[in-house]
Amino acid sequence: MAQNGLYKQGLWFYGVIIGLAIKESLVDVFPHLISFQQSDTRVIWFESVRLLVFLALSIRFYLGSVIFFEKAYGRPDSDKVYRRKSFGLDFLFGFLHFLLFFALAMSIDLDKNRKHWFSVFVGAILLYDVPWLIASRNLSTRHLIKMWTAINSLTFVLAAATYSVIRSWQEDALWAELCAYFWIMLANAIDMAEMITEKEIIKDRLQKFITRPDQSGSMEPIKEVPPRD
Repeated sequence: MAQNGLYKQGLWFYGVIIGLAIKESLVDVFPHLISFQQSDTRVIWFESVRLLVFLALSIRFYLGSVIFFEKAYGRPDSDKVYRRKSFGLDFLFGFLHFLLFFALAMSIDLDKNRKHWFSVFVGAILLYDVPWLIASRNLSTRHLIKMWTAINSLTFVLAAATYSVIRSWQEDALWAELCAYFWIMLANAIDMAEMITEKEIIKDRLQKFITRPDQSGSMEPIKEVPPRD
């Protein structure tokens, strides 16, 4: 199918958005990092952590999109394994998702009176797979989205819980935000390690809870029978 080759251009387009977002983040933050006499240590520290979180999320989600489109559209057996799919839907959700990364990059700077928007955009990025999964509920590709949805939703819950607990006894919201990023960076480190080593230890454990086995007992995505005309 033509869409099986079109996904490469879509990934290139995503790469352009992420590249512009990274440029925006560096332009905003780097002047503060190198002008110590003009920026206080606290601002430098928090913006550095935010920049690290942004870069980690950007790289992880972009590579994740590459893996998704490769499995769903790029392999010789993609049309057989994932018979019911919509490239237009997947591309649109991906496009809007990566626009959130550009907004995230613009919210790193603490001097722009957007102190809390960064954490809001991080939460939106982590939960974004939920509406995508709902929109894909009747498509074969939902099996690929379920795993990301489970991991990112769990990460959001842990980060939000950590933020709420620390805020209950700590007035400084930025410190609570900083502690909440522990779970986000941990999820990024595990996911990136699995991508690099191609060993999905954590994902295999979660797969048992979110994917039902087919008649043969396999946990692979179920090959659906095409609907009758």
